[in-house]
Amino acid sequence: MQSLKIGGHYFPYAWIISALILIGGSPYSFGAPPVISSAVKASIRSRVDNGYTPSIVIGMVNKDGRSFYGYGQTSYDSSRSPDEHTIYEIGSVSKILTTSLLADLWLNGEVDLDDFVEDYLPDEVSMPSRNNRRITLEHLATHYSGLPANPETLAGNDTTNPFVPFGVDLLYNYLNNHTLTRRPGVSFEYSNLGLGLLGHVLGISQNQSFEALLKERLLNPLGMSETMISWDVSKNEQRAIGYSGVVERPFFKMESLESAGAVLSNVHDMLTFAEYQIGLKESPLNDAFKEAHKKRVNTGQTGVDLGLGWFILSNVPSPILMHDGATMGHTAFLGMDIANQTAVVLFSNGRVNNYSGVQDIGIHVLFPQSPLRSIRRVPDVSVDRLQSIYGDFQSDTGSTVQIGLERNHLTVEFSEDSGTQYTLYPVSSSRFMFYEATFEASANLRFDGQGKPFELTWRQNGESVTYQKVMRPAQLSLLAGDGNIHLDLVDGDGATDYEIQGTQDFQTWTSLGNLSLWDDPFKLDSDLPYQFFQALASE
Repeated sequence: MQSLKIGGHYFPYAWIISALILIGGSPYSFGAPPVISSAVKASIRSRVDNGYTPSIVIGMVNKDGRSFYGYGQTSYDSSRSPDEHTIYEIGSVSKILTTSLLADLWLNGEVDLDDFVEDYLPDEVSMPSRNNRRITLEHLATHYSGLPANPETLAGNDTTNPFVPFGVDLLYNYLNNHTLTRRPGVSFEYSNLGLGLLGHVLGISQNQSFEALLKERLLNPLGMSETMISWDVSKNEQRAIGYSGVVERPFFKMESLESAGAVLSNVHDMLTFAEYQIGLKESPLNDAFKEAHKKRVNTGQTGVDLGLGWFILSNVPSPILMHDGATMGHTAFLGMDIANQTAVVLFSNGRVNNYSGVQDIGIHVLFPQSPLRSIRRVPDVSVDRLQSIYGDFQSDTGSTVQIGLERNHLTVEFSEDSGTQYTLYPVSSSRFMFYEATFEASANLRFDGQGKPFELTWRQNGESVTYQKVMRPAQLSLLAGDGNIHLDLVDGDGATDYEIQGTQDFQTWTSLGNLSLWDDPFKLDSDLPYQFFQALASE
């Protein structure tokens, strides 16, 4: 089985199955709601139990009803389990809502697929073109515009929310200055920029925001009341908090490009959307949906075609229409077998990587001969070992790696990454893996005779950098409560015991005892004469 990674470095992208063995026979048993198999449930539990994602929820629908299964937690700080009403960031699944709007506006004569994008933009905006070939609305909807996956100007932005500063002014400035490297309509390149621009233009065509247009023409008519872009605070209890491993990520936002990936929804609403798509429900939008399903272009890979926004997998007994999505803290999948009137929706509040992704589950549900991904088991490593690794490591060039500890997992932060933390997963007690999207790297630790780490080697892309353990400055804090004063060591080196000393005059220091970063704060005697304290690393 081969796969094609499409999309940019930041977000979102899809893994498209391109070569599936043709095996006859229907995977469906009609006369009852769809069955979520024990193998699918076990795969979901494995991804959650190994810490790759806090939760996964799946929903299926056919002509006989719906089925749901949720596992895990909507956040690591809550015991709430996910269900069909838990709201997730759906990432690039937003794109098929956008292209459904396009198809509806087109069939109603309000726009045309051949319209030039520049005709809808302000006069001061000049759309890029090449060899007199201009970009049309259909080019945007099929990723044939020649525009890149993401604006290059996003580089250097906050990696947890890179699209936030990219507002309309920056979008227009980018279009005015961008040069296409090929003619529109020539070849496929997945583009968040293109689909974001499409939604922006559709809003302009109707003299309203994209969000208002989406609600008026799609969400409200279909009864999708729990789908939105601007967050409804009344639904806070339904929200799944996003994570990259065990590190929390903020609400994902896209400013001017929201139609490419900023929609939030749940399994209930997206199964409703799917029911109209596969012919289980009727609405005035059904003709538009059918038009969006029609093959229009090829991705350049055999068996993977495109409708308006929809990926069409044809190397299977019954074609599968699908789209998946990923934000910095969530993953999503929607797939449909229209001929058999069956659809599946999956959401996760974990940043996608090789073990947290859900697309393989969705494909497997619709075509069981496509295997479920093998999930790497995370071995147990003692808390003492993890605590000892906590601290700073520095290379010969002065760059640093900060190793943290959160929810009994190591985290890593590079000095070049402006404070962004990522999760490390143990392979052994001295080797830890970094997974982000389809990227992997490893941190390899060396320990001295006392079991203290002194060196970390980071390996990625066939290269390695070695860092030496350096002492992280100790930080003390005085805590008041219940009429008592407590002294707490709030930061320092994880493998070091500190001698706590007090003084009144900075001349004479008196030892008060030892404290490690992992010990509870200790209460200070009320009759101690000291006003100042320090922590010294014990030999």
